[in-house]
Amino acid sequence: IILATAPKLTSLLSAIGSSLILFKVVCSPKNRSQTMHRIMACISLVDILTSSAMFLGSIMIPRGTPSWFGDGTQPIFWAVGTKRTCDMAGYLGQLQVGGVLFNASLATYYLLTVYYGWNDVKLKKVEWLFYVIPFG
Repeated sequence: IILATAPKLTSLLSAIGSSLILFKVVCSPKNRSQTMHRIMACISLVDILTSSAMFLGSIMIPRGTPSWFGDGTQPIFWAVGTKRTCDMAGYLGQLQVGGVLFNASLATYYLLTVYYGWNDVKLKKVEWLFYVIPFG
């Protein structure tokens, strides 16, 4: 039961935090115009999607799937999904890789601006890579 319920609180808090970041970026023309904030918006969007999958967790597992704990005869707690919802959860879970790659994009942005001193003009030429690589 704990394995089915514990991720719900943490994923809900993560989705709320990411929603606040996304809202702050989207609602501010100044923030939308800055590369760093656009990357943060993408990180937040991916986190909202993956946190939603974590929140739904065992709900998306097909009904009647046996638990691997205990003697293996008990069904997984709150497993009420179908094969399709299970596939969808797996797809959303794979988006976590996008979050990691967007973090790498943000780190690269900081490397280019802080260490190498790139300005916005130089950054605009390579900014598309910050989005293509995580979604590619």
